Amino acid sequence: MRRSVDPTLPPRLLLASSSPRRQALLRQIGARFGVEVPEGAESALRTGPATTVALTHAEAKASLVASGHAGTRTVVLAADTLISLDGIVIGKPANKQGAIETLRLLQGKTHSALTAYAVVDCSSGRHSTGVAEARVTMRHLSAGDITAYVASGEPLDKAGAYGIQGKGALLVERVDGDYYAIVGLPLCQVAITLVEFGISLL
Repeated sequence: MRRSVDPTLPPRLLLASSSPRRQALLRQIGARFGVEVPEGAESALRTGPATTVALTHAEAKASLVASGHAGTRTVVLAADTLISLDGIVIGKPANKQGAIETLRLLQGKTHSALTAYAVVDCSSGRHSTGVAEARVTMRHLSAGDITAYVASGEPLDKAGAYGIQGKGALLVERVDGDYYAIVGLPLCQVAITLVEFGISLL
């Protein structure tokens, strides 16, 4: 027998992401959520302004997962993080050599780290998006610094080839803006948006 859903309860939150960092951030604040991986959604757009690319990816991820839960009391949250240097979008390195080349490019310079997010209400189709950004200044790195960091394995699944929440913090000289935009989910902006969809993270 199918159970009816209590309309007084908040909708179920579903994170459309394979990122362990986004999952960890939500767990860090005690959020209750499910996870569903949006396979292939990032192929929606590969070039263009960083904000446009990130928003397109986030919306594609959210829409893909939401399509499988249409008509249910589910709210889908998706996000996409990109690094931009002088207007050039920098994603995740394909391999260790790619990570080395990315870090050589970023070292000693200031780049933009931004995370776009999208929220979709599966019962109504209503959606909302937002972007958070930070300016990150990376210190000058020696060839030895870069080799040692890449050897740790940490850069290989991260936009810009560094993780500021891990050993990558040792590479960063200064941050201006939303720290969580660098990590991968701007918690304050997301929390404010989710309230509009009936979900409180407090």
